[in-house]
Amino acid sequence: MRCLPAFLVISALASVALFADTAEFRPVADTAIFQQEAPNNFGRQNSLPLGTVANQTASGRLLLRFDLSSLPFNAVITNVSLRITVLKQAQTPKAESVEAHQLLQPWGEGTKTGQLGALASAGEADWTDRLKGQAAWAGPGGQAGTDFATAASSSANLSVPANYTFNSTATLVADVQSWLQNPTNNFGWLLLNANESVRSSAKRVASREAAVTQQPLLTVSYSVPPPPPPVPQITHVALKSGLLELGFHAEADFIYTVSFREAVNVGVWQPLTNVVTRFQPADAVVTDPADQTGRFYQVSITGQAD
Repeated sequence: MRCLPAFLVISALASVALFADTAEFRPVADTAIFQQEAPNNFGRQNSLPLGTVANQTASGRLLLRFDLSSLPFNAVITNVSLRITVLKQAQTPKAESVEAHQLLQPWGEGTKTGQLGALASAGEADWTDRLKGQAAWAGPGGQAGTDFATAASSSANLSVPANYTFNSTATLVADVQSWLQNPTNNFGWLLLNANESVRSSAKRVASREAAVTQQPLLTVSYSVPPPPPPVPQITHVALKSGLLELGFHAEADFIYTVSFREAVNVGVWQPLTNVVTRFQPADAVVTDPADQTGRFYQVSITGQAD
């Protein structure tokens, strides 16, 4: 007579199909910090200064933050790109590489408008303060390694007025993945010219207050693993015509393996048979001759049906 196991085991899936999708986000906060107008905030201005002006070495930098809370909490980020729109260039323009660096500190978007901004109020960002009256940047304009990551996450070459894309990189993907898992650390990116000593590289970049088609756009591709299937359990046992019947419920599109061994806690599980379900669930029944000594059984999921 065969013996039933005192416990059941579920094995790891050999492969799992992922659900893939793409989402688009526009900033929930953006502003500029401008060395030429160091005390000023640009939080509600529809075009923001980026790069170095012609008559001096004063530079503008952009701050952008996106709310990712609509993404599934268990999403695996696979591709990230950031698009910005240059609205205006310097009179003697120069194409320059612009880098996106992950911000490491919180900052205040502010509410000021005007081509040169307006004096920052409490809690707003300007060239010297990330939160006016509350917290200064570690260095004017933000300090690499403290206020923003030293290494760039991605870069793009900006020139004439047009749309430009910061293409996906492993670091850009890692930024978004980390913000999804730790949203309290999501401070966005700082955009700055790779070489701020080059004059006449200044641009005006559309902010979230600009026309919808010109606003910064973050595109995120991701995959989500499906929920695991229920743990299979042997629910039917019967002796019929010298055979031991073992029955269990099988969900669709999985490979189930029924295994046995001669002792409960000792020995290697030996496969008895596989059951493959496709397209729809099924109540499976497998048999084993009932003419040997005691044997213990388990059913486990060992793969996903093609």
